[in-house]
Amino acid sequence: MFKDLSEEAPRLELVVRVYNVNKGRNEELANRSAILKEYSIFIYLVREYAKSMVRDKAILNAIDDCVRHNVLKDFLREHSSEVYNLLLGDWDIEEAAEVRYEEGIAIGEARGENRGIVIGEARGIAIGRTEGETRGILRTARQMKVKGFNAAVISEITGLPEEEIDGL
Repeated sequence: MFKDLSEEAPRLELVVRVYNVNKGRNEELANRSAILKEYSIFIYLVREYAKSMVRDKAILNAIDDCVRHNVLKDFLREHSSEVYNLLLGDWDIEEAAEVRYEEGIAIGEARGENRGIVIGEARGIAIGRTEGETRGILRTARQMKVKGFNAAVISEITGLPEEEIDGL
């Protein structure tokens, strides 16, 4: 039914047009896309820094500057290590997957920590309110008892059982 083509060479012809969007080249094209424009700025910064420092420092400085000035900010925050390794030439798919996995863990931990803080704060507020209300009711009951109110009236106003009021 199907012809086995596993022994034949692939028959695919692909024509790719490559455009240079480096600074000063095809600026009209780069200006049509904010991402292309920001990419050209990033690459320009890497090259400029590389003129006065070692390449790895140049890449790190360019990444930091771009994030600070909202150039590819979200992308570089999420993928800075892959960008760094790719530009150094040390990138491979397994390493990229490992980095992505570790970043995912870090993101998950941060989200979990934030949720835990929110839940903990809410529980703390609820406990604090309950303890404060209890203390306030007991203080009111004590003051009423000192003023000569009988246990039945204090119980009716505070909601405390008479036995507890007698023990105050």
